[in-house]
Amino acid sequence: MTQLLRERILDQAAMGALEALVAVCEQLRRDALHHREERRRMLRAGDVALLSGTEHIRTKAWKVSPAPATLMERRVELMGGASRSELVNGMNAGAKSYIADLWN
Repeated sequence: MTQLLRERILDQAAMGALEALVAVCEQLRRDALHHREERRRMLRAGDVALLSGTEHIRTKAWKVSPAPATLMERRVELMGGASRSELVNGMNAGAKSYIADLWN
């Protein structure tokens, strides 16, 4: 980062925090980049096996909360004129409300 940019955007406290963060995380960042390149080489060579380090995630029993009722509320809106079959399909969609532009 250029000196002018540092002075215009970040104050001394922010620069100190940023430098401390870089000092702590730089080696981890470099290691991650190295592992990414290794994984790309493996994939290009045809080794597409799943990683053993993520097996605990794949084998875990997943449970998802039900969708909120507001997301389950269905509405139909047909714009720009609707054909007879579009009207019938819209009315049979089980929607809470139905709007159609019948200008045709």
